[in-house]
Amino acid sequence: MTIFPLLPHERTPSEHLSHWATARPMTAWIETGDQTLTFANAERMVGQFASYLSTIGITEGQVVALDVPPTLHAVLTVSLFRLGALSCQYPRLVAAESFHCEWLISTAVTESIVTDHTLYLAAHNISLIDELAPSVAPSPLSTTDPFRLLFSSGTTGRPKAIAVSAALMDQRGQYSQATRPDSETYFCAMDGSTTAGLRTLLWCLREGTTYLVPGSGEQNLKLMRHHAVEVATMSPDQMRALLEAGESAGEHLPALSTVIYAGSSLDASLARRFREWFSAQLFTSLGSTEAGIITVRSYDTDDLTDLGYVASDLELQIVDETDSPLPYGTVGLVRYRRPRDPFEYFRDPEATHRVFRDGWCYPGDLGELTESGQLFFRGRADNVVNVGGVKVDPALYDAVALDVIGVTDAAGFTFRDDEDVEVLAIAIVTTFGFREQELLDAMAQAFGSRQPSMVIKVDEIPKTSMGKSIRRELTELVERTLRENSGELNH
Repeated sequence: MTIFPLLPHERTPSEHLSHWATARPMTAWIETGDQTLTFANAERMVGQFASYLSTIGITEGQVVALDVPPTLHAVLTVSLFRLGALSCQYPRLVAAESFHCEWLISTAVTESIVTDHTLYLAAHNISLIDELAPSVAPSPLSTTDPFRLLFSSGTTGRPKAIAVSAALMDQRGQYSQATRPDSETYFCAMDGSTTAGLRTLLWCLREGTTYLVPGSGEQNLKLMRHHAVEVATMSPDQMRALLEAGESAGEHLPALSTVIYAGSSLDASLARRFREWFSAQLFTSLGSTEAGIITVRSYDTDDLTDLGYVASDLELQIVDETDSPLPYGTVGLVRYRRPRDPFEYFRDPEATHRVFRDGWCYPGDLGELTESGQLFFRGRADNVVNVGGVKVDPALYDAVALDVIGVTDAAGFTFRDDEDVEVLAIAIVTTFGFREQELLDAMAQAFGSRQPSMVIKVDEIPKTSMGKSIRRELTELVERTLRENSGELNH
């Protein structure tokens, strides 16, 4: 793979916006499908919000969580950059004891114990802000200063925050652009709370192009059809929603040539249906909040554990439990490092010590590396549990269950029963045509003695914004139900 010179751009996000507001004032920076915001209007709004937010006491160095619609979120992100504050998506999955910030800005009536102050934006005060003179004060932040917090997925533990700079996101955007197929139109279905979504938003700001705001499957289908999107990045859950919307509308998106899936593993049944309906190739990219892009697979394959080749600027090793490197072709713990990447979690020394050690990041993945630099995913180290002397990764159940007729979503997990015994279980969401015996037979055939001992029907599987199943919430739900019902669980 070619090594790309990743150099930070000389302009900050705030300076990019000011430049394009003059050079391309009527070009859309943000488009939702129902709303368009030009660079000129965005520049005016950013200045007005910067004026208003400074008067209410938001200052340099404070952390401000945002719980607002996407267009306003983009505007406030740049406004807060101008004030020198750090912005982040409102972290609903974060416990109060693990994260705290100074402000929450919300368009909903939101009470939060993780913030000191809440600014509620209703129609009347947004109208008042629209009458203010825009601030012209330059930002105290440079491209290398932290300006944004991104949270890890929190699928197995609590989400953790990483502080990123504009230069770092610019480099990640350059690498993403350079390693995906050439196209006239690109769409990222992941929102600004993710690394992929934020780097896409900022890349459009850097290049003076339009950022297409992702939404539901139906909204994404409409945007992708209207803009003749050729290449898209999305999670498997977003692929499923797009497929269902396409099938319902009879829309095949003929311009779509490649989908790069990321965020979680893709099951074979969805991959097959997606290829057949959209005639698109399925590439993948492994990434993390901590490191950005880790591997790139720019070819289609039926082996969905094949993550492609390690990024050219990343050093990756497979090690054992003593951190000793293992031979090629051996399954072990993944660790990696890149000189420019963050090496700590924001205000969280305990998590930092656990994940970042001796200059390496240990994400908790199990992998197998070939001599040519090809990485195969072998599960999550923190998912593997010992049940009755047998080591099992409950996540392996998901794909098998999703191949059963009538199962629309599934997540394997474990919980402790009233006798403190670890129990393997699978939660499923079902629709017409589901027969439990077919699921049990499929599990028995695939796993034998390692099959789950309990099947639990739920209305929905809790997910992160990347579409990853939050298994710990299923564990907590079942254990709480057991306590409330004195050990009895209906399933």
